[in-house]
Parts: sequence; structure tokens; C-alpha cells
Amino acid sequence: MSAIILIILGAVLSEKFQPPLEVRTLVILSEGETQPGGNAADFILEEINGTDIRSGKFIGQRALIIHFWSIESDNELTQLQTLRNFHGDEIEILGIGEDLNKSYATGLAKRLGITFPMLIDKTGEVKQAYRVSLSPTTYFISKDGLIIDKKEGSMTEQELNEKMKILTK
Repeated sequence: MSAIILIILGAVLSEKFQPPLEVRTLVILSEGETQPGGNAADFILEEINGTDIRSGKFIGQRALIIHFWSIESDNELTQLQTLRNFHGDEIEILGIGEDLNKSYATGLAKRLGITFPMLIDKTGEVKQAYRVSLSPTTYFISKDGLIIDKKEGSMTEQELNEKMKILTK
């Protein structure tokens, strides 16, 4: 009987001291600007599927859209659905949510048909590095890593089409 109690106690204690399954903290690799004309900051964040994504890996390969979003924003689902239509060979989109629940974000991405990487900024450091004060905020970054434009608030599909023309020149 005491052996069984020790086994149960050991299992309970080992579970209690296991680190929680959480998103890892990011790494900011280089400081950047937050306004058009400046270089975008390079960072690594964990995607909701557990893969680490480095923003700088796209520089020289394709244009980049970094979209900061929040579940508290009324138009976010519509905005994410609009953005998903622009993800492709010429443009990479990184959706960054602050301190999101991984399972919620995974379910949302699946429900909305989002194929671009959904990253979680657990500490809010990338949001701070980009000086994001309003959600949504979207950065448009050229293939060369320069910030072409920044849009605070929601965008229409027409506005996104205009930004895409500039990015893919």
C-alpha cells in the first residue's frame, strides 16, 4: 500500500513541478525603426504550432507584412480573413498576437483558413520594439527589409491591394 502511495505522490509532484506548456520568449536580434524608410527590427517568435520563425529570414526573398492583432479588436477576424488572401509566393505575412492562448489561436487560424504563420508575442517585446499602440497595426516591409508603410487600424481589401502593388514592384 505504501508503494502505491509513493508512486501516486511521485506522479503528482512530478506533474506539479513540470514547466507549463507555454510559448517561449522571443529574441530580438536587431533593433529597427518604426516609421517608413527605416529598417525593420529582426526577431524570433514561436508560431502557434511550436516552430520558431525569424522575421529576417524573408529579407532578400520576399516582401513582408507584419500584422499585430488582438482578440479585443472588433474587426480583427475580418482583417485576418482579408490578409489571408494576400499570402503567397511574393509576400509573407506574419500575424502577431500578444499573450494569446495557443489552443485558441490554433482553433481560430483553422476556423478562418489562415495559412500564414500566427506568432505569439508572449512578453509584448516585439509590440514594444515596433511601438504598436493600437490594434490592429500593420507594417509593410520591402524585400530589402525597409519599412514601406505602417497602417494603424483596420484596412479594406482595396487598401491592401494598393499596398500590395507597392510591395511587389
